[in-house]
Amino acid sequence: MYCTECGKALNEAGICDACEKNKTKKIIVTREKKVMGFAISFPVFIDGEKLDNLGNGKSLEKVVSPGKHVVEFRCVEKTITQEVTLDKNDTVEITCKASMGLIAAIASITDIEYK
Repeated sequence: MYCTECGKALNEAGICDACEKNKTKKIIVTREKKVMGFAISFPVFIDGEKLDNLGNGKSLEKVVSPGKHVVEFRCVEKTITQEVTLDKNDTVEITCKASMGLIAAIASITDIEYK
């Protein structure tokens, strides 16, 4: 049998491996590790939903559908927002760091890499 979407052969379970791969993408958020300085975690949101708190030297990841997504670092003093689009690429990795603000940590994005 063949896929009605792309015309490729289906696997033994009747699923198109090519189309199935395109249905799920991943956003990975990593915070650079600082030996000294402010190490308090801050929350990360993807499309308005809290993923978790991101600690010093830690990573978070979420499986998402293809398309546009909004990643937010909600720090006490400032919210950093980054829009990413996943279509041809399977994964986007966002690297951030925390700097000391007046009251708490302030996040800044240091790298965005599509893979």
